Amino acid sequence: MSPRFFGVLSIVAIFLIIISGITSSISSRWIKDNVYGALYFTDLSEKLDDISVIKIKQSGKSTTLRKNMDSWLLTENDNFEANLKKVKANLLAISNMTKVEPKTKRPDLLDRLRLEDPDLPSSRSYSLELFDSSNDSVVSVVVGKTRPNVLAKGRNGVYIRDVDDNQAWLVHSDLKISDGLADWINTRLFDISIEDLTKLQVKRGERTPLVFGRDKNNIIELQDFELKAETRTPIGLQSVIRRLLWVDFDDIRKEKIEDESLLEASVEILTNNNDVILLSLYNDLDEGAWVTFENKTTRSSLLGRVGFQFHLNKLNKEEFIITLKEVLKIEKE
Repeated sequence: MSPRFFGVLSIVAIFLIIISGITSSISSRWIKDNVYGALYFTDLSEKLDDISVIKIKQSGKSTTLRKNMDSWLLTENDNFEANLKKVKANLLAISNMTKVEPKTKRPDLLDRLRLEDPDLPSSRSYSLELFDSSNDSVVSVVVGKTRPNVLAKGRNGVYIRDVDDNQAWLVHSDLKISDGLADWINTRLFDISIEDLTKLQVKRGERTPLVFGRDKNNIIELQDFELKAETRTPIGLQSVIRRLLWVDFDDIRKEKIEDESLLEASVEILTNNNDVILLSLYNDLDEGAWVTFENKTTRSSLLGRVGFQFHLNKLNKEEFIITLKEVLKIEKE
C-alpha cells in the first residue's frame, strides 16, 4: 500500500468519524424528545392535583367539568356530579400519553386523522384543554381518531396535535373523550340488577298496573293481575324487566315542573335491601322522554339524581316502558 493511498484512506476515515459524531448527536436529541416511549406532556403528572377545569369542544358544542372540593361538576348539565373514577382515569390517560411516532404536518392531510379544526361545523376532532386553579392553560391539544392495538394487542392509540401546531402524533393512551356524557358519568339509569329486585310496579294512565314480584321459590312472576291469560315464562319476564333496568340516558337537566298530561308512566321498585326507587316518565316533543327520580327514593347511590331529570331517546323510552302485550304468552296462529 503506497503512502499516498494510505493518506487518502485516513482522510476518509476521519470524515466518516465526524459524520458519525454529528449523526449521533442529532439522534441523541431525537431519542430524548421524540421517539417511541417519551411522554407527550413531560411534566403534567406533577400538575394533576392542581387541574381545576376540563374543557372539550367540537363544532360549537362544549362539555366543561369544574372541580369543586373533591368532586367534579358538569357545567352544561346544571352542575350534575361527574363520576370521580372516570374523571381521574381520563386525567391519568392524558398525563401518561407516550409518543409512538410523528405523523403528517400537512394541513390538507389532518382530516384523515380527524385532526382538522375542531371549530368547523362538521368537524370530527375535539379540542381538549386543561386549566389549573389560577385558570392558566396547562394542556391545549386537538384529539383525533383512535387506533386500536398499536404495536401490541390491547394497547390503544390516538392521534393528537397541539392546538397551535400542525404536527400530528400517534400516542399510546386510554383516553376516552367525546361530546357524550358516558365518558364522565355512568349513563345507566339504574344501578341495580334483576337479582336485587323484590318488586317492580309499572303504572300507565288508567291501565291496570303491572306488578312483578317473586314467588315462594324466589322466581319472578306477574302478580295481582286478574286477566285470565297465561303469562310468559319466568325467563321471558326477566328479559322484559332486565331491558328496563339496562336503559341508558343521553342528557341531564335540573328537574322542572312538568305538565301532568305528558305523564306516560310511573315506576316503583323495591330491592332486597328494602331500598325504594320511584320514577316518573314524561313524554318529550322529540318522541323521547324525561325521567324524574321522586324525592321518596331511598337508595343511597341514587339520591344524587333526585332533583334532576334524565333524557331517554325514542329507542330507550320504548325499552323502558313495559306493556301488557310483552308479558302475556301469545300463541302464534
